Amino acid sequence: MTKTINFIFFIFFIQFAPYLLSADTVKQDEYILIADNKGLEKEGDQVIKFFSYACSHCYALDPFIEIFKKNNNNINFKYVPAIFSDQMIPLAKLFFTLDTMNLISQLHESVYEVIHVDKKRIFTDKKIFKWAEKNDLINFVEFKKIYESFDTNNKILYAKNLTIKSQITGTPYLMINGKYLTGPSLISKSNGGFSPARLEQVVKQLYRK
Repeated sequence: MTKTINFIFFIFFIQFAPYLLSADTVKQDEYILIADNKGLEKEGDQVIKFFSYACSHCYALDPFIEIFKKNNNNINFKYVPAIFSDQMIPLAKLFFTLDTMNLISQLHESVYEVIHVDKKRIFTDKKIFKWAEKNDLINFVEFKKIYESFDTNNKILYAKNLTIKSQITGTPYLMINGKYLTGPSLISKSNGGFSPARLEQVVKQLYRK
């Protein structure tokens, strides 16, 4: 599945990169300037991907994000689970727990696949625990302790507040330097279709602003 998605992105890039990369100016409708970014100052000098494991568009974008990170290792990058409602908290806690256990590189994509390929709705604490307990890479006792910890709950509050302050209305979105927002929906609307190469260019130029 991963190889197929990467191949699609690669073919698209080869076909459209020559003329996309020649456009040096970021158009106004390719990004949003956050009107009131008070409280986002400490999120400067980095790119944040707001995502949800339940979001199929986030899943589709992830291969590009990984390529972007490898090609631009001078840019600080991090994932933040968007939280618009309490129903989104369990999957956000799952992300923060895996991150604390240093298992993101091994299991981040697996979580997406469980939801979008295997069609398992692991959207509650109980279902997440059941999934984690069966996973050979996870020490379940440690997982449950971290999942329910004060530290993880603090990270949930951080993600909630950042979701509100960033003024995003959905996922996926990329926030650059705590000032700008862009993402596939804006790139698609501005250019008549989505291009990973164009998104990368826009992010890099906004990062340098």
